[in-house]
Amino acid sequence: MGTRKPIGRFTARPVSLAVVCVVAVCAFVVGAPTEVVPTQLPALLLPMSQVQACEDRTELLEGAQAPSGPEVDSLQALLQSSGRASAAGPEDQHVVERRRGRLRAAASALRTSSGAGSLDLLRAQAVREGLGVLLSSTSHQGIEGVLGNYPDVLRHYGVLDEGGRLRAPLWTLRAFLSARWNMLLELAPKAGLCAVEALAFEGWIALRAPRVALGRRLAAARAFESAGGWRGREALAVWLVQAGQGQEAYDLSRTLWREGDVLAAPRLRNHLLYLARHTAP
Repeated sequence: MGTRKPIGRFTARPVSLAVVCVVAVCAFVVGAPTEVVPTQLPALLLPMSQVQACEDRTELLEGAQAPSGPEVDSLQALLQSSGRASAAGPEDQHVVERRRGRLRAAASALRTSSGAGSLDLLRAQAVREGLGVLLSSTSHQGIEGVLGNYPDVLRHYGVLDEGGRLRAPLWTLRAFLSARWNMLLELAPKAGLCAVEALAFEGWIALRAPRVALGRRLAAARAFESAGGWRGREALAVWLVQAGQGQEAYDLSRTLWREGDVLAAPRLRNHLLYLARHTAP
């Protein structure tokens, strides 16, 4: 009996031929242009350089001597009172407004006597205290004065689960606690936040928070993109489409596609096909 001679390169290696065929089919499927609605949101990734800078700043603030004196005592007492009141339930609006006025006055007096940096030190102190309460496995006395009803807010935004366990990055929790303290003193929510805290705050609302109004989600996505958040422009395009602002989403996606990210190119091309047909003029 004669020996069969291979005909062509793959006759004697059928496994190789099968592998090549599978790879070719996969490449065709992955690379085939098709319309895709932009809905995929990226993970919330924080740059390590910013994390390190914020860790250094936090260490300095927590290691510094916190201000003391009657102005501090007055402000801290009002903050404790506000926390207990919010935990107790709805209040008469006139009572709330009076307390807000007294908090504004106390913060202004402290700023005058000790400088604006005193508020940064007290904010850092409040965040450390809040973390100690939320992340501890034991119950704490006076938790209402420290956090009020804010754990409910954190659960609403998905920062904590229903059992009180942390679901978000620690920097997100820190940012939310800072925002609470700021808003009690009628400061901007992100006042005094370092770069990675601001990124973690807006990024969580834009990318991961489960129950957020579309307008707030879109504002957070804009802030996240403006701050250089990872794949922030793709995330913004998702919410622009949801908000009916397809032309801006198209322009943004086209800019990204032209920048030539090899890994993102097929995804962006498919988004553009959808946007060109359904939203762009």
